[in-house]
Amino acid sequence: MRKRRGSIVAGLFLLVFGAAFLIEQLYPNLLSQYFPRDFSWPWYVIGAGAVFLFFAILSGIGGLAIPGTIISSVGAILYYQSITGDWDSWSFAWALVPAAVGLGIILGSIIEGHWRGIRAGLWVLLINLVLFFVFWGAFRQNSPFLATYWPVLVIAFGVLILLQSLFSRKRSV
Repeated sequence: MRKRRGSIVAGLFLLVFGAAFLIEQLYPNLLSQYFPRDFSWPWYVIGAGAVFLFFAILSGIGGLAIPGTIISSVGAILYYQSITGDWDSWSFAWALVPAAVGLGIILGSIIEGHWRGIRAGLWVLLINLVLFFVFWGAFRQNSPFLATYWPVLVIAFGVLILLQSLFSRKRSV
């Protein structure tokens, strides 16, 4: 049933998407009065990721949330960079892409009701957010506090891992 629901959602989306483009071809000014074309180009990337998230929610296929969060986060990074001109931020912003994988795992687990995946997704998200802040502090000269004290983040993360491994219940294999 899930596969059928996914096909129905995909078919309906393609039908609406194709009809919108056909209407735009036949009547060029009809849809443009409702959808402005002066978007900044990264919004198209964000929108493509939102389509995956929309499919994931409607079809109940949680795996689609992962590419949705990846594409949307890359679009959000590109949007930030395009409005600020801060293209050098890729030296640390790349860590947000695997963090988006963790967020996608969390969302996909919620959509499919697999609650065990949330913990794994949280770890992936947390690890990469720590990496993001560490690299941000290392590559940015305008953040002296983080540039000086980034090892505290690493220590705190190490303590968190140790506590989690010491106090978690042993699982049978």
